Amino acid sequence: MRQIILIGFSTTGKSTLADKIVDKFPNRTKFDTDEEIAKGYSGSIANIYYSNTILEDSHKLIQRLEENILTSLKSKSDNLIIAAGPGIPFKESFPYYIVSKRPQVVLLEKPAEEIYDSLIYRRNKMRTESQHQRPDFGIWDIGVIVNEKLVEYSKEDAIQRIQLLLDERQEYYNKYATLRISSIDIFKDTLPQEFIDII
Repeated sequence: MRQIILIGFSTTGKSTLADKIVDKFPNRTKFDTDEEIAKGYSGSIANIYYSNTILEDSHKLIQRLEENILTSLKSKSDNLIIAAGPGIPFKESFPYYIVSKRPQVVLLEKPAEEIYDSLIYRRNKMRTESQHQRPDFGIWDIGVIVNEKLVEYSKEDAIQRIQLLLDERQEYYNKYATLRISSIDIFKDTLPQEFIDII
């Protein structure tokens, strides 16, 4: 048995797939890196951004916490199904984690337009929650969905920005992914056979 780490852009369904796996395979345990990072912030990555007045400070804190998690994963059980935050594969320690644990790396893929729709859905859902009804709502989406003044980009501009990020990250995805799954397949009754084979 080897750890399985699910990587991919935000909203591609990593946590959803991890939940589905542990429901069907009780010998596997879910490990969500975003949940681990946000433990000290009421379980929300957004709260990390709210905790700093300077955006760059939030980015640095998240990067440091992600590096710590990658280090800890080297000593954790091989039965883990890891839902990795979108920045995890780009951390300096990620290659060392790969060499140390030799996990199965599964890339979840989704078209830029569908990612945009999912991000907007998440934003609209969060807007109804009291903890997010604040003037700096959306700060975590700067550069993708909103600009630095928290004004939403047009759909066309946002999709172009998402596609640019996907293109920039493709080299890393290609380097590490041992299996690719379309996000659409996550919601089918049965998982792809090639994925079941590695579980």
